Amino acid sequence: MVGQSINGHGPWAEYQQRLNAGQFCIQQGGNGDYFFYPRVNVPAQGGTDWQWVEASGRASIYSLSRIPQRPERGGDYYVAIVELAEGPRLMSQLRLNLDAQPQIGDSVLAIIEQKEDADALLVFQHGEVA
Repeated sequence: MVGQSINGHGPWAEYQQRLNAGQFCIQQGGNGDYFFYPRVNVPAQGGTDWQWVEASGRASIYSLSRIPQRPERGGDYYVAIVELAEGPRLMSQLRLNLDAQPQIGDSVLAIIEQKEDADALLVFQHGEVA
């Protein structure tokens, strides 16, 4: 398990700082439930009994949208709501292997894309995932 605080920043800043360091972490309440979007209080309980834990990175596609885009701008891409193995859902872009056609229920794997001079970005890889 990962400690609750890095340096006293709010939960979103903590999440992003961990992502920039190559760690995909989510919060876990004292009752064992995981939650995402980073927040100060445990959902439905209101308490502050939570900690950061490293997520497995395994997920499945819960909802899916293809975003049309001109080829000169990189072509079409997919945005999905994924359900993490731990339970929470979040929205992210999908990265596809070759000409894969993603479907609801397909397995995906979290990857952290490190950007030069920018914050890291969490995306999910579709296709041949472990």
